[in-house]
Amino acid sequence: MATTERKPPIIALVAIGFMVLAGILYLVAMALPYWHVAYGITPSGALTPRLGHYGLWVGCEPFLSSVICAHQSLHIDSWLLWVRALHTIGMMCGTGALIMMVVYAFIYSERWSGIFKISAVVSAICAGLFVMIGDVVYGASISQGKSHPMQPPIRYDRYKFDLSWSFGLSVTAAILCIVSAVCIGFAKKRRISN
Repeated sequence: MATTERKPPIIALVAIGFMVLAGILYLVAMALPYWHVAYGITPSGALTPRLGHYGLWVGCEPFLSSVICAHQSLHIDSWLLWVRALHTIGMMCGTGALIMMVVYAFIYSERWSGIFKISAVVSAICAGLFVMIGDVVYGASISQGKSHPMQPPIRYDRYKFDLSWSFGLSVTAAILCIVSAVCIGFAKKRRISN
């Protein structure tokens, strides 16, 4: 009597790896206050030293010889609330996608295998799209000079905002979610008979 051993598809394991990497990058990006930095513009047009760096949840500004970070809770603009909501939904979809990928790769059910795979693909695409839409809204709002809840301590007539590395990590995580969805979409389960 021949036994049947089923191994997880290599490409499914690659997809899981991409999704785990996306999750790590995304958690770092979401937690740190380096989404953009603010500079003041003097009347002569010169840029001041950095006035602060800001994230989705926390803003940090220099105070004397140290840096003070504070949670942004009052007077939050609607665009930032939408960005937070989109990123939170994206993170939940990504978690669901990772769970479905693991179930698809390691649980052997002829009946449910296709459903697990489709659920993983759709969830990963949704995660990537929600995060990417949130990134586009954040980038467009900051590039247009919309005010951030944390205002720099020194007032200038004009400010310059530059997107920073945490924003880049978030974009990278969104792209990895889409790549992971494509990988799991091409995964096929095979039986290996002994």
